[in-house]
Amino acid sequence: MLDIKKSALLGYAIMSFADLSDMGRGPAVELNKLNAREVTATRISALKAAVGADPNDATKPYTRLNRFSPDNAMFMLVKASLVDPSSLCKDPFSSEFNQVCWTKDAKALGAVASLINGNTRRELCSHMGKQSISEYEAVRTQYQKSSGAAREELQKERIRVATKVRVDTSWIVAFFDKGA
Repeated sequence: MLDIKKSALLGYAIMSFADLSDMGRGPAVELNKLNAREVTATRISALKAAVGADPNDATKPYTRLNRFSPDNAMFMLVKASLVDPSSLCKDPFSSEFNQVCWTKDAKALGAVASLINGNTRRELCSHMGKQSISEYEAVRTQYQKSSGAAREELQKERIRVATKVRVDTSWIVAFFDKGA
C-alpha cells in the first residue's frame, strides 16, 4: 500500500481554502466524497485548540500546529494534468513549499479535485481567514464601483488583501494522481 501511495504522490504544495477553488485559480474541490466524516463545532474547537487559538482572544495567532508541515498535510486526488509539476515538491523533509500552480485545464468545465481528508482543517482555514475574506469582499465591491485613479489605488489594495487572504487560509496539501 505504501508503494502505491508513493508512486501516486505528485508532490506537496500550499493551497488556499478561502473557497472551494483555491481562490478561483484551481478546479472545483469535492468534499466528503471519500471521507464522509461530518465537520462539527466540537471538532473545529478541538482543532482550534491544537493550532493554538484562544477562544477569549480572536487576535491570538494560530501558531502551535504547523499548517505548512507535510506531517499535517491534507490529501487531495487530482488529475496530474491539472497541476503544474514545477510548483510541487516531492521531498517531505523540505522546508520550502510553493503555492500550488494550476494549469489552464484546471479551469475547464468539469475539472475537479477530491479532498480525501482534512474537511475540518479546510473549515478551520475559512475561520482563520474570516476577517480578511470580509475585508477582501468589501474592497472588491468598492473596486467594481470605482473608476480612474481611485480604481488603480483600489487594485493595489485588492492585491494586498488577496495576499492576506491566501496566507490566512492556506494549508499544505499532498497531491495524488487520480489517474485516468
